[in-house]
Amino acid sequence: MVKNDEGELIFLALEKVTKIEPHMAEIKAVEWASAIVGDLKLDKVVWLCDSMDTVNTVTSKEELCAWDTFLEATIIRGRFEANSCTMQWISRDQNYLVDAFAKFTLKNNFTFLKFDVRRDVISSCVKNFLPSFKVKTVSPL
Repeated sequence: MVKNDEGELIFLALEKVTKIEPHMAEIKAVEWASAIVGDLKLDKVVWLCDSMDTVNTVTSKEELCAWDTFLEATIIRGRFEANSCTMQWISRDQNYLVDAFAKFTLKNNFTFLKFDVRRDVISSCVKNFLPSFKVKTVSPL
């Protein structure tokens, strides 16, 4: 989920994957999303994540020692450095909209395509969670 400085949703992308361990799922999601950020040539992106393990893995300057996420974390760190990205922890209470979209896709067997901001689908999902949330429709690149 990408929001601009005014809090408007400008991009949403979700992809269903096979069931994996939660930390690995978070890392894989950041790896996938960071590729999109690179493709869009965005820089200085501030990433908000409600998984402290993921934040620590991505932001640590220490050598990676977790072999299950070594490759993905190395790729993410390289992309973050190349695009001057940072990652910060956010409480799950403040990140509930992301969880709402993930649960919506699972429940409805629906996947948002990359760069697909579909106002009708997003609005129907969002109105139950945050009625004042603003959605801005943009053209795909």
